[in-house]
Amino acid sequence: FDVLHKNTCRIWVLTDAKPWTSAEQAVEAIGAAMRDFRSGREPDHQAVRALLERGTRPPTVERAAFGLPLPFRYSDGGPTDVLQGIHHDRRASPLALRVTQLAPDCFVGVAVLFESELLPRNEGLQFQRTRKTTAPPPNYDLIHQFITEKFHAQEVKF
Repeated sequence: FDVLHKNTCRIWVLTDAKPWTSAEQAVEAIGAAMRDFRSGREPDHQAVRALLERGTRPPTVERAAFGLPLPFRYSDGGPTDVLQGIHHDRRASPLALRVTQLAPDCFVGVAVLFESELLPRNEGLQFQRTRKTTAPPPNYDLIHQFITEKFHAQEVKF
């Protein structure tokens, strides 16, 4: 179970340069930031393509930290496959996002990261089609990077 404790959870209040003026504006901005951050992310994007086309050594796919399954599709008609746990095909994102109204015309995002294990101990990741396996990301640094690069983020200390 995920718990709100300083050793297992981090919370941030998110804004753009200033708070958003509507909930819709906040949802759109947060969603667009996540889409842009995750799509075509390197080195995952090209390393997985090399694996699917040439059977190269499987990379550690950092984007798996955002949850599973993780589909890989290439716009030029390249190979496709889906990354999931060897025994668990789904893993909810450990990052919970919501929009909160602070005052009239003043909305912020709230990001809660539960830093629990992505998968049970000793379970790796596996591509559905090729059955190639790789280790899960070692930590949630990529999610921390997303929060700090894409937003004015104020961490809540408790």
